[in-house]
Amino acid sequence: MHSYILHYIVTIEVFSIILFLYGFFPMKNIYGTTATVDSLPTTVADIKVSVNELYKPSVGRLVIMVIDALRWNFVEGEKGRLNMPYTASLIDGKKACLLIGKARPPTVTMPRIKAMTTGTVPSFADVALNLGSSKILEDNLLLQARHHDMKLIFYGDETWLKLFPNVFTRSEGTTSFFVSDFTEVDDNVTRHLATELNAEDWRLMVLHYLGLDHIGHVEGPQSPLVKPKLQEMDDIVKRIHHMFLAWDKHFGLPSVLVVCGDHGMKNSGSHGGATLEEVLVPLVIIGDMCSGELSSGPFEGVLQAFVPQIDLVPTLSMLLGLPIPATNLGKMIPALLHNIPFSQQLYALYYNCKQVATQFENQISDSATQASYLEYKEAMMLHAIWLTSDNSSKSGLDGTIARLYMSALTGMSSQLADSLVTFDIPLLVTASG
Repeated sequence: MHSYILHYIVTIEVFSIILFLYGFFPMKNIYGTTATVDSLPTTVADIKVSVNELYKPSVGRLVIMVIDALRWNFVEGEKGRLNMPYTASLIDGKKACLLIGKARPPTVTMPRIKAMTTGTVPSFADVALNLGSSKILEDNLLLQARHHDMKLIFYGDETWLKLFPNVFTRSEGTTSFFVSDFTEVDDNVTRHLATELNAEDWRLMVLHYLGLDHIGHVEGPQSPLVKPKLQEMDDIVKRIHHMFLAWDKHFGLPSVLVVCGDHGMKNSGSHGGATLEEVLVPLVIIGDMCSGELSSGPFEGVLQAFVPQIDLVPTLSMLLGLPIPATNLGKMIPALLHNIPFSQQLYALYYNCKQVATQFENQISDSATQASYLEYKEAMMLHAIWLTSDNSSKSGLDGTIARLYMSALTGMSSQLADSLVTFDIPLLVTASG
């Protein structure tokens, strides 16, 4: 009799734990679909459009340089000019854009990489998986590039190689576990640059430097080692940027370098939480699209103070002329759109909006009555009118359509992202009972 009671109690306890974990770590739907060129809309409302003319690459070669634990105040203002003088000179000369990136908690590497490549919102369950990263199942930017015959190369934090096996043509990983190593862990990345910067076969290179993060964990952000480490990173930026002219000539399109932190660091040097020091990171985009005034044009008034990391995914997809990953929740970064023809800007916004709206319809109850969804429908109808109007009539609609699309994207993206990290309270109460 006692054994049956004991068995019953153990079963109930295990079941309660499973219920609690399911409620505390919300599970998100991972769609098996992968975007293709057929995902690109061929009509706006009922108006046919030429996809080949409106959605094509505007960037020849892309480099993504992740500096682990690069927090915002390491790069901004006078401190940034001392830490990374060459990068600061590019920003001051309007050859680069400095935006404030925002990472959602948990601020650890693996979920941040997921956000920057899939456009989805990882949960706190990913913290538990951070040490044993497994292959990303969602559609993502790197997979799209590979599917469209682009060669990719990678050097740095081995987490990328675990998340994206068999994606890179050439690669070498470094480990993040020896936090007392401030030098060799980065030298093992940089030693490949002399060869790769002169290679002509790749289109996308990812570099992930760990040295700054290691310094933070051991000595904190006030360490005297931080400034020389950032100056070392600045020299890498300079080496890459100096190759732009040769690359642009070879590919016939401008090159882009994205420099960002995956997360920041607290004043103690650690990370993982939601303090401003952990979630605010610099997002430096080096390239021709930053030559204009960011606050002017049709997007005036809709530029956000912070750029969510997931917004990199549709923006970089557009710049490379790739389909936006199917499960992306991010929105175009308007500051990086103004250098392409306005008709292409509107099409990119419409495509992005339609792609997010499809998920909004599936995941949000009463989606058709939500304000952001109604803005999307209004923008689409005005866009169709714009396409059939003469030039004199179009100018009055330009700003209205762009702002409606951006407002709709902002609302739907935020609501979808929040829905993925909402705890199941009834389930938690049931499990605790």
